Amino acid sequence: MRDADAKYQPRDTPPAYARLLEEVFGADAIEENRAYVQSAPQLGEPRHALAVGARAPLFALHDETGALVTLSGLLAHGPVVVVFYRGGWCPFCNVYLRALQLARSHMRALGAQVVLVSPQRREHAQPLIERHSLLFPLLSDVGNQVARQYGLVFRMPDVWRDEYLADGTDLAEVNGDPSWEVPMPATFVVDRHGVIKYAFVSADYTQRAEIADLLAVLRSLTARRS
Repeated sequence: MRDADAKYQPRDTPPAYARLLEEVFGADAIEENRAYVQSAPQLGEPRHALAVGARAPLFALHDETGALVTLSGLLAHGPVVVVFYRGGWCPFCNVYLRALQLARSHMRALGAQVVLVSPQRREHAQPLIERHSLLFPLLSDVGNQVARQYGLVFRMPDVWRDEYLADGTDLAEVNGDPSWEVPMPATFVVDRHGVIKYAFVSADYTQRAEIADLLAVLRSLTARRS
């Protein structure tokens, strides 16, 4: 477990990702980004990703401290929410990480843990942790080895690569990998038997699994155990 406390009493309803997104960017900027995504070359193919009912590939990755975290070890304590995100350079990813953090006590009350997986090198994780007060493991999937097993990997379009480089973001350096491959944003709920019970995958980086949907799935898993 990430920390020693075992019982949680959530007080407030966690905010929706969509609400946080609008607060940060505004509706017009969100629509501009979505139009930008739709005009871009193919940004991954969600139908190739793992779906509900599939067995989640087990993995062992290092967190921001260098400690090895295994999916099998997490599942020994209950269901796990596995979140793949592009990296700390992605503002939409950052909003989603904040939404997950605000929902943490609710997920823990339902016996679930959250683990965050990104291709970025682990030394880039600490600023994210401090910025968002994150209490989840941030796992470094250099080379997208795990994301590839989940069917999430695509190569960033050349035109976008040039734009990112012009803005000072070099994914080859951030990820320690010259491929410029990243995962589609994805969230999976894996039950303690290792079966995927919920899967959200989108080629649109502005779209993420809503917190309310994750909590509903976790509640259903809790009800089945009782």
